[in-house]
This record gives sequence, C-alpha cells and structure tokens, in this order.
Amino acid sequence: MENITVDKLMRLIVSLDTAKKLEIMAQLSENLKASFRMKDKDTEKQTLLNKLAGAWNDTDEQLADSIVNSRTVSDKNLKFN
Repeated sequence: MENITVDKLMRLIVSLDTAKKLEIMAQLSENLKASFRMKDKDTEKQTLLNKLAGAWNDTDEQLADSIVNSRTVSDKNLKFN
C-alpha cells in the first residue's frame, strides 16, 4: 500500500518543474522537523512527569490503589470569609 502511494506521488512529482519540487521538499522537511519536535516534547513531558513523581514512580500499583481507596471525602460545609 505504501509503495503504491509513493509511486503515485513520484509520478506526479516527476513532471513538475524544479521550483515546485524544491517547494515540496521544503514543506516535507518542515513536516518532518515538526514531528521530531513533537517527539522531543513528549519525551520532555515524560521526563518531567517522572521527576515530579519522585519516590512514587516505582510504587506498587496495589499500594497506590490502597492509598487512594483509604481516603475519605468530607461533607462539611466550610466557609472562608
């Protein structure tokens, strides 16, 4: 499937003049750069999340569930004046 798509694109591109081919290359390059930037941002976000998690990062899932389930919800009506 991908080869067919590439072949069709190449048949279209071959007939274009050099300026148009260069424009296509420039836009493809920008698209690739943007996708790399996105991957870098995702990696940075994951690294930050791991740092923020600190000691809890390697916590057993069962312990984390136990802590969450042991929390209580207060129904007191608090007024802050």
